[in-house]
Amino acid sequence: MESYCKKCSQVTQHKQHLQEAKDNYPNTFWGGVKKYVVETLLIGENTDMALKKLDEQELVLTCTFCGNKKVENQATELQ
Repeated sequence: MESYCKKCSQVTQHKQHLQEAKDNYPNTFWGGVKKYVVETLLIGENTDMALKKLDEQELVLTCTFCGNKKVENQATELQ
């Protein structure tokens, strides 16, 4: 797949793979409360688990020339 690489400053070939998205809820008491409120009370119990799992994945593109990675879903570069 071709995509623009900031490090190479040109459009280059990229390999793509999925990785776990960062957890939105920190592993603290208030993080647990926030997760419970958002996932149980706001979204509801009957969420589609397959859709939820796909939502927790991020598409990562890796430049084949320099190895620079960027997350496609958020368009942010990883160092």
